[in-house]
Amino acid sequence: MKDLSSEDQAIFREIHESLSTTLPGDVSPEGMARLQGLLAGNPRAQQIYLMYIAETSALRNWGSSQLHGNALIGLEPDPATVLELIEESERIEQQHAIEEARQQAAEQAALELEQAELRRRSVQHIETNRLPYTAIGLMAAASVLFLLMFTGSLAPPNQSETVSPAESSLQPEVVTVSDAIGADLSVVIASEDAPSKTESATITTGTRLAAGHYVLTNGLLQLVFDSGAQAILAAPSEFELLGSNKALLINGKLVGKVPPQAIGFTVETPTSTIVDLGTEFGVEFSPAQQAMEVHVFGGEVSMNYGFKQGENGTGKSLGLIAGQAALVDNQNKAFLKETEVDRFVRFMPTTIDYVGIHEGVGAELRTAATQKPLDADGNHVLGSAGYYFFNAGHSEARPTYAVPLQGMLVKKPSFVEDRPGFNEGVAAGEGVYSVGGLPGYLNISDPRLSPGQGTSVIKSGVLSYPLTQLQGRPLNPQRARRGSEVEMCSLALGVETPATGFRLGVFTDNGELPETVPQSIRVSINDVEAEVKMESKDLDGDVYFFDINRAQKGDVVKIHARLADKFVSVGGLTFDVPNKEEL
Repeated sequence: MKDLSSEDQAIFREIHESLSTTLPGDVSPEGMARLQGLLAGNPRAQQIYLMYIAETSALRNWGSSQLHGNALIGLEPDPATVLELIEESERIEQQHAIEEARQQAAEQAALELEQAELRRRSVQHIETNRLPYTAIGLMAAASVLFLLMFTGSLAPPNQSETVSPAESSLQPEVVTVSDAIGADLSVVIASEDAPSKTESATITTGTRLAAGHYVLTNGLLQLVFDSGAQAILAAPSEFELLGSNKALLINGKLVGKVPPQAIGFTVETPTSTIVDLGTEFGVEFSPAQQAMEVHVFGGEVSMNYGFKQGENGTGKSLGLIAGQAALVDNQNKAFLKETEVDRFVRFMPTTIDYVGIHEGVGAELRTAATQKPLDADGNHVLGSAGYYFFNAGHSEARPTYAVPLQGMLVKKPSFVEDRPGFNEGVAAGEGVYSVGGLPGYLNISDPRLSPGQGTSVIKSGVLSYPLTQLQGRPLNPQRARRGSEVEMCSLALGVETPATGFRLGVFTDNGELPETVPQSIRVSINDVEAEVKMESKDLDGDVYFFDINRAQKGDVVKIHARLADKFVSVGGLTFDVPNKEEL
């Protein structure tokens, strides 16, 4: 043994001497009594005993007899416990120097948290290598239970444990929860001598799920298999995770999206098997009707159907390509039909939520010294991921109504893209003009200066929509009136839209007239929207925040403003991306 103190080496030698006279298939009463006395009430001796079991060839040979192992523990050894012991002993040896410096309470807490991970790794190792019940396995299993005679448990006493879906099972973890909306998920726990029961599972983005049986009673759940395949399940549904690239759909709907590295992703139902050949497809199974449908949205699938459960491969085969669907009825007859795109949830739906207001931030928009609790990334600088400040930074008055977006200060977010009609990823609404440099407009901190470079004040500007005739330009092309709303600007989202979503800030109340402040602001993507009424009109600069989640490439974000009078204006937009999993 390496890196053992002299005291630990003495314990190691005493353990060896206690067991070295033991003959295969027999336990010396004297050696057993000596070992019991050494291990009782001595956690460090127990740890060294585990190391000894894992690393000494003498004890590996000593443990080669099943009769001996069973006589010692009185139970059939568990192979999962075998590998748990070995990996635990290795961890103890590697981290011995650190654990010596820890307080006893911290050491016990760490040990408890590691048990679930060790159980998972042990089962994965058994499945991958198909290890038999070996001599060291028998001795190791005996050793764990032998220690339990003294400690009662390998986990610290008097502590409750919160078990995650993966930790509640000795099965390997095979998927990660990548998103969930209102999802109520339960784990079905089977028992040979009692009815199955369900336990509610606490899930968040990033939760790992083990192979096993699950029920989704509410909401939507998006999973990423370790193979890279993605599945979206809509409640109510019941399913089993069978491996890193395979699932069983017992009830409900599932949509699979399969990248090239996961080709071969398989979805079984009680009467069918669908194998991906590079595709996106939806599967629905009704246990009440004993009917199954497959809809192919892209690529190709191969389907085997018409067999009895447990006899996969004995039925009929059918290939489907994009645009095709098949219904298999309760008589195991297949009927071709056209794909129904709207029948399944193919994307986690976009959400827009109003978060709140920072009132009167004015010149402190980009100054970290002013606390901003609603700044999504927590650095108290609004617009860290990008910004637009309309017609800002001019010391002299600009033309009263200039070309839309003229004089704009911009840091284009990475998830906003240029496209026809969008300058720097943003487009002004019809009939919207740019105004800036007027004396009564609010001064703001210069966004071009990075935090820590000092502060400099510039004059803000606005996008404005007038109801009155202006210099021969078309009057009111959006046919607005007092109390109605107009589209002020829109944003083109690109491929890099962050998975965590982003927080949009709408800057207003920065002009020289309170009547130009909108009655309300509405942010929309397609038919998803959120609206908020303005809380103040005191010309000190307010920012209203909206969280946008699950937006897709090609989406257009529209910002609308409701007119209180004959003009309405918006001063700018800020973008921040959260550091956490989701907004």
